[in-house]
Amino acid sequence: MAASKRVLVEMVLLLLLVILMSCAADGAARGADDASEKAALRLWAAAFPSTPLPAVLRARLPSLHGAAAAQFLQEAKQGILSPQSCNVAKVLCRIDTALVSVVNSRHTGRGPKAQVNEYVHEKQLYKGSEIMMPDLNDDNLVASFLPDSISKQIPYGTQELRSLLHMFQYHSETNMSKNIIMSLNECEAKSLADQKWVCARSLNDLVAFVRSSVGSDAELVWSNDATFSNKKVQVIDVQLKYAGHGKPPVSCHNFAFPHALFYCHYIQGTKVYHVTLKDTASGITKSRIAICHALHSITTTMLPANMSPNEQDCHWIYGSHLMWVPKAQIST
Repeated sequence: MAASKRVLVEMVLLLLLVILMSCAADGAARGADDASEKAALRLWAAAFPSTPLPAVLRARLPSLHGAAAAQFLQEAKQGILSPQSCNVAKVLCRIDTALVSVVNSRHTGRGPKAQVNEYVHEKQLYKGSEIMMPDLNDDNLVASFLPDSISKQIPYGTQELRSLLHMFQYHSETNMSKNIIMSLNECEAKSLADQKWVCARSLNDLVAFVRSSVGSDAELVWSNDATFSNKKVQVIDVQLKYAGHGKPPVSCHNFAFPHALFYCHYIQGTKVYHVTLKDTASGITKSRIAICHALHSITTTMLPANMSPNEQDCHWIYGSHLMWVPKAQIST
């Protein structure tokens, strides 16, 4: 009887030890998350002191720090990530996604065709005009940025595609592997005369490109409101926000990738409109931002049937897409 009690006590003590170790590990992970988040917030505040960090970036802040970061990097160098490291880093491993159109291919002609109603002619932006809106929902799953020091040490690029897919455990026939290939092809494309871009593999990359392009005194524009998805709307009012002279606005588009990857770019001559729209069925009124530029580099086969590569064509800022407009050049 005494022996059985002793065994029971030992089992309870062992269970308590396991629980304490688990809590300690969770506490360490939370501490790492807090440290990583605080570092990212300091980086943002230093670069854009008058601009709050948007939710679309806050949801993707890096979570790796300390021992967890060292473990992640060690596994990455060994060629494959464990489920635990994927979860702690908040990256996508073995989780397939929908096949996502690479938004920037709508500018460069190197990807899937733009979705229906993605573009609207600049000449359609007048009071009383009726427009069909595209799907404004963000199809991309949320994956976090990796810390800058780690993002530069793991496989990246078409030359390392096999290692990249193996590390995040994706087979070549998955949608995610196809998204990765499209993203990398876009990131490695040759620069065009009227535009400049960078694929930001870390928040540091994104902040550095935006700040070097438009400075720290810029208005950030974004919207996660998908109210008018696939609806016919009427234009109530149109205001030219930026006339296309001087420094062009910078747009950043989230790519479908195992970790956060944003394609940030600017195109010379870009115009920005503030457009007030009304749902003709419900009467709901919303404001949207349209960004317009000549699509010189898009091939005819890549464009929707009603678009011309030599006209000023516009698309909407929505979902996980961001845009910075230099404040000094905003029309009032």
